Amino acid sequence: MHEPSGTPISIESIQFESLQTSDSGEKILLPEMTPDQVDAVDPLIPPTSGIRLKILDNKDGRYICPASKYALFLRLFKAISMLMTEKLRRPARILLTSDERPTSDRLAKHAMQIFSFDGHELLIQTESKKTISLDAYTHSGMSTPYSSACIAVVPNIDAVIVVTASHNSAIWNGIKFYFKQSIPIAGDLMKEISKKAIALKEIPLKKEGQVVLKGEDHESRINKYVKDVLKEIIPIQGIKGSPVVLWPYMGAAKEIHELLTHYGVNVIKINKTMEPPDPTVNLPFEEVKGYLEKNNSKLAILLDADRDRIVFIIKIGNNYVQLNPNELYTSMHNLLFDKFGKKIINVRTVPSDPRSDNKAICTIETGVGYKHLGVVQYLACGIDVDKSQFESSLIYGKTKGARIKIDSSSKLFDFLGSNVPKTKDVVLMVLWEESGGHTVNLVKPKFKDGKIERLEPCFPLIGDKFPAPAIVLLAELIGRGNNLLDAIDASITGIRVEIEADDKRKQAIMKALEERVNQEIKVGDMQYKVVDYRDNQGLLDIIGLAGERSTIYARPSGTGNSVRIYLFGDKTSGKAELERVAEYLKKI
Repeated sequence: MHEPSGTPISIESIQFESLQTSDSGEKILLPEMTPDQVDAVDPLIPPTSGIRLKILDNKDGRYICPASKYALFLRLFKAISMLMTEKLRRPARILLTSDERPTSDRLAKHAMQIFSFDGHELLIQTESKKTISLDAYTHSGMSTPYSSACIAVVPNIDAVIVVTASHNSAIWNGIKFYFKQSIPIAGDLMKEISKKAIALKEIPLKKEGQVVLKGEDHESRINKYVKDVLKEIIPIQGIKGSPVVLWPYMGAAKEIHELLTHYGVNVIKINKTMEPPDPTVNLPFEEVKGYLEKNNSKLAILLDADRDRIVFIIKIGNNYVQLNPNELYTSMHNLLFDKFGKKIINVRTVPSDPRSDNKAICTIETGVGYKHLGVVQYLACGIDVDKSQFESSLIYGKTKGARIKIDSSSKLFDFLGSNVPKTKDVVLMVLWEESGGHTVNLVKPKFKDGKIERLEPCFPLIGDKFPAPAIVLLAELIGRGNNLLDAIDASITGIRVEIEADDKRKQAIMKALEERVNQEIKVGDMQYKVVDYRDNQGLLDIIGLAGERSTIYARPSGTGNSVRIYLFGDKTSGKAELERVAEYLKKI
């Protein structure tokens, strides 16, 4: 059990009023929800990926788990179970996984009791095929990227449910839900789950000893998929024998460890839990440098709790350099184009780094989160997505002269048709975001009557974060002697800050900015034009501040109580400029 900041945790006996109904199970009578809890389960600002809730409280120096908070998760599990049965008109085949945060085991077991009572078939991650009872279950430790990939790669899985709060502090937990496709559920489906959860009064559970789980080594199956994809990109040969420091901030990251070992890497694992488990905001640089020096290594790979955020620390000459996702992915894309002639369709979130746009066949900008990126991926390949997911998506085609609003599949194909050349070569379609997510799918453009008809996938399509191929590719490029900094304009920086805000304050800040769209504002000695990015329902998603030497974006976080502010600008003055804008927004 991992403890937040070393503070003892007590998962106290959670007292529910339970009624024994029969030999097959019991019924939990749910406590009343407070208005704050209703808002947490059905937030004003829709989450970008699943739903996350604070589950632990600090009481007299110990962390406890109140029944009232724990019950919110039971409500959500039951609501998901109900929705799947309604949509499929039959029980679902569910893969359920969890990360290694302190409350995940217990939540996963209760989820399985709920799903099993409703007749769903339960699959879990094990190292060998077997059937076990719930009594023997411990957390799978299977990362969210590998879990969500299973819905694409493993046959006959209807849904994937991951108990995780991703990079958030260990006092949080959450649920990521994938249904039929590897896109995190959002839009009307997420609203439907929230409404069902709030309306519940009681939840029946199957007895723990009667729940049967079917196991399979899903991680190895997904690693085979990764190896097959990498074979079609570049040979992986430059990292063989290299010592590489691997530091998962929570858990073992067995899947990444095994993947690197397969390619001959000498992996030096750091088994130390960090709080919060997010290297993009919590990185002890000198400690990592010490691990590199001790092991004569030139590369350290740091991962967040569910392994979809990455940071590299690289020894370049006599210096140790920290590279965050923006620098890593822009460098990788540019090197794959310059050194290997790869054709790339660049699908990135609006606040992501633009320094590889000019090396791509074309660039499509989206709202933040894979609910947007995945929608583009599937539609481009001629695969239908949930109507509400498309309507809540923000999609723009980027050209040198303008932003092109893409609010229909026909406009998406018009944009691709104007930019994608006729070729028989495999094209890399990359989906990525500045916070760390990256996915690469290999596609072939298919034309009919001179127009692009669709992109044909070479392998099963993954529409969620899946950075495992990028981790190997980046390590390989470094192993071959490439300086990642030389592949980008290092005079520009891409950085972000957050200002604290609950849902109501988020809305107030965004409303104030919306009133200034198409106007000029002055912050310090800088002048900016306010521009808006809207989803396909016309709702404001992101605000841009376009300056002479920099571009700044603001958006409400979908995973925490904050407004995130991003800057692309001068490396020397950018930090101070970003801080001035943050102070302006706090007072707006």
